[in-house]
Amino acid sequence: FTLILVLETVFKVATIGLDRYLSTHINRFDFAITTSVVVIYLLNCFPEVPVSHATLARISQCARLFRFCRLLDRYQPYHHFGRIAFKLIPPAVDVLTVVALICYAFAVLGVFLFGGLINDDPTDPNYEAVAKSSYGQADYKVNNFNDIGMGMVTLFELLVVNNWFMIADGFSAACGPWARAYFVAFWAFGVLVGLNLFLSTIIEAFTTEYEELEEADFRLPDFSAATALSNALYVDVKQSLQIPLDPTDPTYETLPSYRSSDGP
Repeated sequence: FTLILVLETVFKVATIGLDRYLSTHINRFDFAITTSVVVIYLLNCFPEVPVSHATLARISQCARLFRFCRLLDRYQPYHHFGRIAFKLIPPAVDVLTVVALICYAFAVLGVFLFGGLINDDPTDPNYEAVAKSSYGQADYKVNNFNDIGMGMVTLFELLVVNNWFMIADGFSAACGPWARAYFVAFWAFGVLVGLNLFLSTIIEAFTTEYEELEEADFRLPDFSAATALSNALYVDVKQSLQIPLDPTDPTYETLPSYRSSDGP
């Protein structure tokens, strides 16, 4: 099956050229899937790869299934959805960069404020208070700010508002009520500003796309070319029949059926 995918890609590139082949999003999608399948197949040929061959085979099979997504392009609503998704990539990257910077700044601040406070040491003075909180009872201790990586994971959970009150309760038990101000501040900057800015970008892209589609559906066709062609044919027919175009010609009045509609 992998060989069929490779041969299809090679034949298309040889027929229409690489630039024209990559000019459509469907071909780019096929090329990405085919390339990933070939890479997985080559990795499967090397025994020193740390990933098991069975895992690579399952990944390859899942990647090949994405080829069926091409069928969605034949259905008009999904075709528009795909166009919007590709148009969203540049602005989405910009907005997500802003969200990532907000998360990174709060992660650094969280490590400075809460680093090392959440641990499994029973002799820690905050251990019992954290264990009795809803944070400790839900076993949320992996959501901490002991390092930048875990801080980013914790902030991502706060970004999607996943039991953020339980996380705030655990750090309040360890540091005091003032710790809630940190989580409220991140909710204001991360959720109200960053996440809503990202959602508004998606909504704007969909709204603009469907407005363009509605304008295209109700736009009147351009008849200028057809009008010019009909006028040219009208003149050619008159000239071929040698119909007099001058009203002062004696034979002009004898041929009323050929008279121009805008003539005298």
